[in-house]
Amino acid sequence: MKTQTDCGSAGISFSRITRFAGVALALAAGLAPAMGFAETLRWKLKAGEVLKYTLEEKMNSTIKIQDRDVKSTKAQTINLTWTVKSVSAAGDADVTARINRVRMKVNQPPFQAFDFDSDSDKVDAPEPFGAVAKQVKAMAGAEFTFQMKASGAVENFKIPAETIKKLRDGLPADGGGAQDGLTEQALTDMLKQSSPPAFPDEEIKPGKTWAGKPSRMPSPLGVIVVDKSFTFQGPDPKNPAILQVDTETKVGLEPGDNTGYSAKVRSQQGKGRLDFNSESGRIAATTLTQKMELMIAGPMDQNIDQTTETTSTMTLTP
Repeated sequence: MKTQTDCGSAGISFSRITRFAGVALALAAGLAPAMGFAETLRWKLKAGEVLKYTLEEKMNSTIKIQDRDVKSTKAQTINLTWTVKSVSAAGDADVTARINRVRMKVNQPPFQAFDFDSDSDKVDAPEPFGAVAKQVKAMAGAEFTFQMKASGAVENFKIPAETIKKLRDGLPADGGGAQDGLTEQALTDMLKQSSPPAFPDEEIKPGKTWAGKPSRMPSPLGVIVVDKSFTFQGPDPKNPAILQVDTETKVGLEPGDNTGYSAKVRSQQGKGRLDFNSESGRIAATTLTQKMELMIAGPMDQNIDQTTETTSTMTLTP
């Protein structure tokens, strides 16, 4: 059952231990466009500054097997920092991201509730969450670097060998291929999927819609394909410095090579919002609500229906 649950979670955004970069965007506010308003959205990072982000994810999942419902909840909080190493005259920045702390709570009857903090000296956990505790512990301290253009486009991810080794060591060596699948390219693909959106180069007005670059991530049940589109809504009436962007996310699943299981997305909906501070030139907050119904067909005609609803938020903290 663990494989199916992991796959349902991965379809939202990151996948397994790479939830950190994560991240993108919230339920639409339904603002009326401001007549005559136009804006060029640009990041304004400064060399030497440190941005502190808090990522929170809450997921409710229901798995139906032979008319029996198995419900579970998961909450995860990640404290992440961006350290700006340098900024070019054009505003393009070299950034080092680091995961400082990970906290996770899982309630999955009939098992004992799982509550783990990477800052804790505790390294064990009640079964079947021993492997999860090891992964959470491995995430803390993980680092990677990237380049961000002033438009928000992110490229040139680099993941140190020691970070990859630590994350691989946090996965179970059970012969299932999890460690072998955790390559630098796989991590890079996951980070790209959860990166901030690239804003249009030109000045935009409320109502302007643009598409993000599709992302593809491998999973135990196939290749997860994520398409995102963005619509500029204009300034927040309560704070004109905050520019609001609505987001829509569509998730698809292409069949994989796993001959034991197959999966089909029956329905999905992802809507969110991004708040961009035009004065400081950075994302202030994002929220995304993703709903998905997945049908999984297993061996011996075993069919599993999985429904998940995940709310992810990211906020810039002082």
